[in-house]
Amino acid sequence: MSQLDMFRTPIKPLIVETKISYEDKVMMLGSCFTKNIGSRLNQNRFNALINPLGILYNPSSIASSLERIIDKSFLKESDIEWMGSNFGSYEFHSDFNSDSIESTLTKINKAIDIAHCYLKDCQHLFITFGTAYIYERKLSGNVVGNCHKQPEKEFKRYRLSPNDIVSEWALLLKQIWKLNPNLQITLTVSPIRHLRDGHVENQLSKASLLLAADRLAKGFSERLIGYFPSYEIMMDDL
Repeated sequence: MSQLDMFRTPIKPLIVETKISYEDKVMMLGSCFTKNIGSRLNQNRFNALINPLGILYNPSSIASSLERIIDKSFLKESDIEWMGSNFGSYEFHSDFNSDSIESTLTKINKAIDIAHCYLKDCQHLFITFGTAYIYERKLSGNVVGNCHKQPEKEFKRYRLSPNDIVSEWALLLKQIWKLNPNLQITLTVSPIRHLRDGHVENQLSKASLLLAADRLAKGFSERLIGYFPSYEIMMDDL
């Protein structure tokens, strides 16, 4: 039977040396795709910590959250802002927002502490990039992880290039392995389309992510790092 007759382009299962066991700790960071896959792992009794600092979509925000986890860098009261209906941080998902600065700060810093301890002795880290588009807050010049429904005029939006992503993550990967030398890292790109960006722009965004992930995996091929083709399986096979 030809591929045309099957109406699909099957992708063969990957053969990997390092497998996940029920005794292993798994950390998963990234987009809502990560949350969905991680939930499946937990349902099947795997020990997975999913997006401990909230859902994040772009590589720069994911990198910033990982740096906080590695350095155990807690937020201060001055980092918490009024979002119009509650208090929160532009670095973090709205799940951490609350009606007081103290409560928001406590929730965020507790999550950082838990994630730091978990990352130090876990065996697998999965990182899923969702989009190459980022929002930079004009007031501070910082890339935000969440816009918290604030006016669009407060942000500058642009797309990261593969070079931008690789430059930031090449340094970060070394920091991760310094904290946990035996950590197996798997990069992947979410197959979920960001059609709000437009069809062409979404494809350009995914292309930047795919190129960056490929360069990082090949650039550190002597270390414990690989790429899982979730984007390709969804787009080409399913």
